[in-house]
Amino acid sequence: MIRTGQEYLDSIRDAREVYINGERVTVLAEHPMFKPLIDIRARIYDMQHGSATRDLLAYREDGKEEWNAIANKLPRTQDDWWAKRRATDTILETIGGIVTRVGSGTARVGRCVRRRSAWLPPVRHARVACRAGS
Repeated sequence: MIRTGQEYLDSIRDAREVYINGERVTVLAEHPMFKPLIDIRARIYDMQHGSATRDLLAYREDGKEEWNAIANKLPRTQDDWWAKRRATDTILETIGGIVTRVGSGTARVGRCVRRRSAWLPPVRHARVACRAGS
């Protein structure tokens, strides 16, 4: 089952303790360091329900009514991998950038490698700069 963006936002309004630079964050969804990512995550959940993007971001198992996220589907065929790629492309085109759970250094390396590889397609909306010599 795929939750909605509002269900996601409601789920992170709990008693968890999060600290930034020693200061407790009381409302994650409103903190400037978390708000952009939380808003994007909520938007992705909503896109999985939207009529224009549901078929690209979600799937149903044979004989079942419940929708599931393509991102969580175990790929068994080449078509499954292409479906994941289309879903990722759809999300990145919609949000206009990159979202990652890894550190910025990892994203920076990925972008540097991509820029230096002539056989890879150009990156659109790149927001991470390479350091000299990287």
